[in-house]
Amino acid sequence: MARIRLGLVGFGLIWDQEHEPIVNTMTDIFEVVALSASSDRSAAKAAAKYPGLFFTRDYNELVTHPDVDAVVVQTPIPLNAPVTMAALRAGKDVIGEKPIGRTCNEGTKVLRVLENSNRRLYVLDNAYYQPRWDSIKSAVSSGVIGRVVQYEQVAHSPVDPVHRTQRNYGTTDWRINPQYPLGYLLDAGVHQIAALSKLFGHPQEVQAISVKLRPEYGDVDQAVMLFEYPDSVHGIFSHSGMLTDQRNYFYIRGTEGVIEVLRDEMIIIDNEGREQRRPISTSGGAEEMWRAIADAIVRGREAPYTPKMASRDVCILDAIDRALALNQKQTIASSL
Repeated sequence: MARIRLGLVGFGLIWDQEHEPIVNTMTDIFEVVALSASSDRSAAKAAAKYPGLFFTRDYNELVTHPDVDAVVVQTPIPLNAPVTMAALRAGKDVIGEKPIGRTCNEGTKVLRVLENSNRRLYVLDNAYYQPRWDSIKSAVSSGVIGRVVQYEQVAHSPVDPVHRTQRNYGTTDWRINPQYPLGYLLDAGVHQIAALSKLFGHPQEVQAISVKLRPEYGDVDQAVMLFEYPDSVHGIFSHSGMLTDQRNYFYIRGTEGVIEVLRDEMIIIDNEGREQRRPISTSGGAEEMWRAIADAIVRGREAPYTPKMASRDVCILDAIDRALALNQKQTIASSL
């Protein structure tokens, strides 16, 4: 099989720090042949790092380029859906960064364009592919804690331009001054939503409260959400892009015990207090994600994290946004 010729729309921090090192180990499958970005800095970077490759400031030129087989969309969030739809309409496959859109409606529009395109869309969300969730889901499904009733997760991870946490992601202007709902909760929280959906399925309803503590990074600096699932399962999820990550925790409670999820192990505690400790992977999931996407492309099928799943996860965040605005419980819309 000939190598898949990639055209990159955007090639900033996420490409440099996460995707490029992995793609460079897969040169039997992928080849970067074209680049697009709008800034002078990106143009200079393209000339220095990728001499001789096609470069344009207009992504519409890249998505129609005859040498490009698949477009890798790594743009600021407001451009994810427009660039993805333009590439699909141009007859290209797309490998696109999360989230699939800013809102449930935008994600649904992407799905409609995808259905009419006869092309493939692969969504880049490494959290879904972290092996730890497979281990935890297997333990839960085995009935080791009986019937699942509740989970509680605190996922706080400060991002800001001063302390340069989160590998400098907080220094990007489009994150500091977001043109999308929920701020960092949409940008980073979609990772946790994808993982929770993998473990428990998609919730039906959500209630939420939030607080804003700084002028930047959108309207939400910390939020607590209560998800309601079928069969009377519920989950409490706290997310913050400002509060310290010290003492984050994740508990899954069942009728016959509790699972405590730590960084490198899960502790299964039965109702008598007896403990089992099982190791879990600390992998960030990026390599597993690219391998799964490459396998899906070669085999001509969807990747495990499907566009419909990605759209539904954005619908969950969309419902959170409505719950915060209206101060009342919201039903979570379904995707196509």
